[in-house]
Amino acid sequence: MKNYLIILLIICCFNSTTFGQKSYYVKDKQVYTDITLLNVPYRNATYGQMTTNDSIVKLMPIEVEEYGFEDGTVFQSFSIVIDSLPEKYFLKRMLIGRINLYTILIAGIPQKYFINSVDFPALIEVPASSKDRQQFFKKYLNDSLVLTSNLENIDKKENSLIRLIDDYNNGIMRPLQRIHFGIKLSTDGTQLVSVNEESIYSKSDFTKDWNLAVGFFWDLPLSKRNYSISPEINFKRLHTKESIDLLPKYYDLELDYTSINIPLFLRYTFLNKAYSPFIQAGPLLSIMIKNSATLYEYSMVENNIDVDLTSKPVLSKNMVGYSVGCGLISKYGEKRSWFGEMRYSQLYNTGKETRTFNLGDFSLIIGLIF
Repeated sequence: MKNYLIILLIICCFNSTTFGQKSYYVKDKQVYTDITLLNVPYRNATYGQMTTNDSIVKLMPIEVEEYGFEDGTVFQSFSIVIDSLPEKYFLKRMLIGRINLYTILIAGIPQKYFINSVDFPALIEVPASSKDRQQFFKKYLNDSLVLTSNLENIDKKENSLIRLIDDYNNGIMRPLQRIHFGIKLSTDGTQLVSVNEESIYSKSDFTKDWNLAVGFFWDLPLSKRNYSISPEINFKRLHTKESIDLLPKYYDLELDYTSINIPLFLRYTFLNKAYSPFIQAGPLLSIMIKNSATLYEYSMVENNIDVDLTSKPVLSKNMVGYSVGCGLISKYGEKRSWFGEMRYSQLYNTGKETRTFNLGDFSLIIGLIF
């Protein structure tokens, strides 16, 4: 008996899933399925379009309550005011829950957003400006202190609006994504790696040299949730001296360079109220402002040490590579916060005459966010 019940449940679930994936429309509270709908973005608000064998039938909002596509997109009929005239349109349903969110997209008219709920069934238009939205949602989200504290970060973007209401509907306490600007200080462990296996530099294991770097960055949220683009500009200076023993000769390499490092990260942030971890990766460009290298060659000549100097850059003016890192932001949603990060960067020598070393950096970073 149990087996028959399980099979019956599976069949019911399958049928339910299949039904949910079909296009449909609702007229006079009756659902019509097994239809084919055309998705025309700037027409969907004024009428739906259903194809038959030899023609296209218009679904008008004064006759049809709603219609939906196989991908789950639903358009619902409401009477709203456009250009001072009340008229029925199909509004795209963005969210459904404690508060429902709808939008309308008509050619030549700025996109508008509306909300309603069980407490206020009639549609209410969401203000367009960020400042007005803050006051608007203070009224309608006043039972959630955590979410109302996020209103300072709400902007005119659709993603910000969806995240605010979706978190409210699901009782999630996390900050909204916002544009960040920050300054940072890092200590970098730089490792020289010889490119040419036949050069004298390949005969030595270079030690990791620690140096300081300063920089600033932006964090720009993308429309996709929790993702952002984070460009940086960092200033770094390295002065080091490395010894190479190749008896009967030995060498000292004195390296002095100053560079501007410009990474462009794709970042994913795990947003939380207190601490928000993040991971990021992206391409890296390094531009040398100062680029000098002196090789001292020591040899014994009749019991005297003969010194020969060669001054020639061993790094190219422009180096390219990649950078990956992870970190932690404290109180992401506050006006000011701090962060810590660990990062590894690899730079490749792109020059022909200077093709001597690649660079690897391990960085420990702290910074302030505004």
